[in-house]
Amino acid sequence: MIQIGFDMVVKTIRKTYTIPEDIAELLGRESEKRDMHSSTLLAQLLRKSLTFDLPLKEIGVVTVPEPCFQHIVDDMDADKLQQVAEELSMKNFGLILALLGGRYDLESIIQSYYNKFGKYSGWYSFSYNVIDSKEQVYRLTLKHTRGIKWSRYLANYNHTILERVCGKVNCRIDDKVVEFEVMPRQATTIGK
Repeated sequence: MIQIGFDMVVKTIRKTYTIPEDIAELLGRESEKRDMHSSTLLAQLLRKSLTFDLPLKEIGVVTVPEPCFQHIVDDMDADKLQQVAEELSMKNFGLILALLGGRYDLESIIQSYYNKFGKYSGWYSFSYNVIDSKEQVYRLTLKHTRGIKWSRYLANYNHTILERVCGKVNCRIDDKVVEFEVMPRQATTIGK
C-alpha cells in the first residue's frame, strides 16, 4: 500500500505486533483526540522515536518541562548565553549529525539535522528556500515562541554550525524568528 502525506510518499506494509492492552487504549484515545487513524499515529510515534529520540540517547538527552527550561534561559545573561551556545555547538553538533545519519555539507545538514530538529525537538520549526539558485544562496528560517534570548541562543548555536560549511552566513533575529542567509562553500543541490 502507498500512503501519500503532505510532504512524502511512503510505502507501507502490513505487519502484526503485540502491544500491552493499556498502550492500545492510550493509542486509541490519543488518535481519536487528534482525529487520525491509530496506525497513522503509531507510525508517527515510531518514526520520531527511531529517527530522533533513540539516536540522541547516545549523548544523554534529558527531558525538562518547558517552564523550567524557559526560566533557565531567561536567567542567563547575554554573554553566558552566547558562550554556552558556542561551546555546545562545537562539542555536540558533529556527534548529533552523525547519530542522525548526516554528512558535513549544507544539503545533508538541512535534511538530516534541521528538518529533524525542527520536526521533533521543540526547539523551533524549520523551513528553508532558495533565494538565488545561480549564486546558491539559501534562507534558513527557525521559528519559535520563547523570546529574544532563545533567538540569540539559536543564532549563536547555529551560526557556529553554518560557518563550518558556508562561505557566507548572515543572520537576522527577532523575538520569534532566527533567519540565516547562507551560501555553501561548494555548490550543493538541496532536496535530492
